[in-house]
Amino acid sequence: MKKYKKPNFFVYGLFKLISKFLSKFVFNLKVVRNETKGVKDSYVIIANHESAIDFIALAAASKRRVNFVISNSFYQSLPINPLLTACGVIPKQQFQTTISDMRKMKQVVDNERVLAIYPAGMMTEDGVSTPIPLSTGKFAKWMDKDVYIAKIKGSYLTSPKWSGVRRKGKMELDIYKLFSKEDLAQLDSEKIFQIINEHLNYNAYSDQEERKIEYTNGNNIRGLENVLYKCPKCKKEFVMKASSDDKITCSVCGYEVKSDKYGFLSSNHESINYRYPSDWSKYIYNSLKEEIDNNPNYELKSNAKISMIDYKKHKFVHVGDAQVTLNLKEFVLDGNIKGERINETYSVNTFPILPFSPGKYFEFQNGNDIYRIYLEKGVEVMKWINTIKIIYQKNR
Repeated sequence: MKKYKKPNFFVYGLFKLISKFLSKFVFNLKVVRNETKGVKDSYVIIANHESAIDFIALAAASKRRVNFVISNSFYQSLPINPLLTACGVIPKQQFQTTISDMRKMKQVVDNERVLAIYPAGMMTEDGVSTPIPLSTGKFAKWMDKDVYIAKIKGSYLTSPKWSGVRRKGKMELDIYKLFSKEDLAQLDSEKIFQIINEHLNYNAYSDQEERKIEYTNGNNIRGLENVLYKCPKCKKEFVMKASSDDKITCSVCGYEVKSDKYGFLSSNHESINYRYPSDWSKYIYNSLKEEIDNNPNYELKSNAKISMIDYKKHKFVHVGDAQVTLNLKEFVLDGNIKGERINETYSVNTFPILPFSPGKYFEFQNGNDIYRIYLEKGVEVMKWINTIKIIYQKNR
């Protein structure tokens, strides 16, 4: 088994220097408190996950070198892979934790170092926290070290998952002690999970309602239509279009929303107005859940282009085409990949969600194989992801 890698003093030092610069001058980060300051013993940091830049803020705020646990897909698909290795990151498959992964994480804290994990595994697409695994409580108990929470605010609106436009407003990071190792010994894993889950929960738009931070380009919602794909007025799907940077319009009935400088929405229809995009997203999810509950034969099917990671080039490359099918029991991949005919069936009980980019693709992981699936109509990606969430909860 490969051992964890201690972060290289010089490479990690450069990474930390860049993180501090970005956090201060680009992301306008404020550290509310940092209770890890001066702590010399090993500990675990458990953090919420609003956006892709969260780890930059945490690295900037942490006085000690941190071993971050990150997505293997992210790790393998970047040309700076060797630098990430030098920084001591621990790559793992999302929602699939092997014994080897666990041992490497345990080695970090057993060697009096600092481990940071993002148990949600996924940054939010609509500003609301995604569920964390039930196993988080068992993980914390097994680590047998003090546990700190790193709670970030403002990073979702700084770098939304659905947008290619970066904004500057204000980010806040609060690092505080949640459990001592003695606390963990006295609590069962389910109670530990409940407490961690409570502390990691967030709603970026509720936070923004209180903070009222003005973000550069904060009214630019181009790309959000890939998340809010269903019109709440005419009930049609995949008809919402970005009519300008700050407007999304239904191409069928003309329902329109406009964003203000804080990211809140107002509509041209008095009785249907979702001020928070997260509330609109919840409406879409609930309406889809009702549809699935009323149809035991519910199924999604699409043609798709398939990419996989080229481990030498550290990027995704096209490897074939397939038809993908999702129903209440199975996910099926049927096509030609790397010149070979495949027909693979997987139980939907094995994954609560899949990594994805709204309007572009989602990823399916089978052991070391990571399939990046580009649906024939990219706008349908969010519906597939919502369906996977609903089916997983339904089957549980």
